[in-house]
Amino acid sequence: MKRNILLSLCIPTYNRSGVLSQTLECLVRDPAFDEEVEIIVSDNCSTDDTEMQVRRIASTHPGIKYFRNEKNVVDQNFYLALSRGSGLYLKLMNDYAYFKSGGMEGMKEHIRRYHGQGVNLFFYSKLRSPYHSTPEVHLADVDSFVRAVNNRAVWNVNFGVWRENFPELITSEEVATRKVPQLEWSLQEAALRPTVLINFRLYDQIDVPGKKMDYLFYVPHVVNYYKAFEPYVEKGLISQATLRYDKYRILSHYVGSRIVEYLYLKKEVSFDKAEAWKVLDGYFSDIPYYRYLKLKGWFLHLLPWKRK
Repeated sequence: MKRNILLSLCIPTYNRSGVLSQTLECLVRDPAFDEEVEIIVSDNCSTDDTEMQVRRIASTHPGIKYFRNEKNVVDQNFYLALSRGSGLYLKLMNDYAYFKSGGMEGMKEHIRRYHGQGVNLFFYSKLRSPYHSTPEVHLADVDSFVRAVNNRAVWNVNFGVWRENFPELITSEEVATRKVPQLEWSLQEAALRPTVLINFRLYDQIDVPGKKMDYLFYVPHVVNYYKAFEPYVEKGLISQATLRYDKYRILSHYVGSRIVEYLYLKKEVSFDKAEAWKVLDGYFSDIPYYRYLKLKGWFLHLLPWKRK
């Protein structure tokens, strides 16, 4: 029997067999996982037993479809994962993210409601102030989109696209090498049509053992992040005021804590600290909060019990 797929949950993965298996077990146990939902696993040529474990679970759940790339294509796998979905709405997922009670059903209800309305639909995990208590946020353009979402646009689970709009997505190798294609796609879609954000508080996640957080954190989350903004800033679609506001937000909610931890408190990191300072100064030297962070980090560095 042909299945009429409403929602494709598209999971790019690589060498996380144990975590992925737990995630799939959580998803297939969800009461809303029915004939309207499919799970796409796009395996980036894993060297562990990912294929065996996925096929084991898929043997009793026909809604799971497994694809294995011939080679590791790194972040191009995000696009491949989405391309393999057949649903009305293609939802990018992490291999460690699943839904809390009622989350999948709520997503399906919003997809039915907004299909054919000529808007982008994104499900964001816990929007920040001033939108944190607003169930739905309606945005007219890419400038207001950036103000609303800030760096949360780089989270895989926050990106999704109507299948009819999927061919619009940028597929250049340059986009893939910048390692934030989901951000670039989000900005592109927000510039093309109005956007509806669903303040979606129903994701949960499984801990990933040994996940690195310090490796060149400033490259994807500062350099590549703001390179994605450049064409919209140049065209006047993202204002200088919004760009400045975004820099404050990214410092206060993400990058700032890593500046203090890795550049002041850790004795050893896996990157050149002098180069990191050069890059960060280039982007944030005119932001007062950045100067506060440097002062805070210097002060904490002087406290012996804070040193690592």
